[in-house]
Amino acid sequence: MSLAPLAATRAPKAARKLLVLIVLLACVLATGCWRIYSNTWDEPEHLAAGIELLDRGKYEYDTEHPPLARVFLAIGPYLAGAHSFGTPPPEGTSEGLHILYMKGAYWRDLTLARLGVLPFLALLLVATWLWARRLLSSEGAALLAVVLLVSVPPVLGHAALASLDVAAAATMLLALYTLQCWIVSARLRDAAFLGLASGLAVVTKFSAVPFIGASLIALALTHAAPTTTALVAHPRRGTRAGRARGPRAGFHRLRSTRGGSGRGRLAFQLGRVLPS
Repeated sequence: MSLAPLAATRAPKAARKLLVLIVLLACVLATGCWRIYSNTWDEPEHLAAGIELLDRGKYEYDTEHPPLARVFLAIGPYLAGAHSFGTPPPEGTSEGLHILYMKGAYWRDLTLARLGVLPFLALLLVATWLWARRLLSSEGAALLAVVLLVSVPPVLGHAALASLDVAAAATMLLALYTLQCWIVSARLRDAAFLGLASGLAVVTKFSAVPFIGASLIALALTHAAPTTTALVAHPRRGTRAGRARGPRAGFHRLRSTRGGSGRGRLAFQLGRVLPS
């Protein structure tokens, strides 16, 4: 997982426009079944938890999930007049069904709740594009990665529902991308981005904690594996000759060289990832 040359350059305007077009197309495709399928079993409970938090300042329904994505799902119905009925917790399905049915605006409120997932779909596609630009050799290949993701039916299917799946996937992917950036660069700025992205993932779904922890170990081991040395241009500094010295050099050694003990390489990499 080394940084490709595209990581050091700004994306051309044409690539950014194509990315926006793909994101908009994916959102349109996700909206196509909003008025076809009624609510799934978990959508009312997610809606109830978000509405209760916005309306009463409490969070008592199905508390095994954090509130961030649920607030996004609830904003539209809440602004349209939906409110909490105070059904006794902790099970919130009946409360969510009351919210959807009691005012005779079932399809309106369900549609507005599902609308709250689209920002997370956009984030998922953008995070995919950012990581693909670091790993692949062309702008076209990075955009193809986004198109392939959009082409996966479960992705668009879950993006059309007022649930947590796409929100969790998007925030976790962003956190893993920032984790990769930090492991490669060891810069304080990237560490701060990792902290922010990880926090965002955790307040979206608690399962982000083991995923990010396991990925830290996996990425550290990947970088500790014996490979050829990779030198990659720093985005803001220098050329190949005479500038690859010191911690702020124009080029950074991203992979260990062949030779030496595996234990030594692993200790070196873990020393960068988990400094004392």
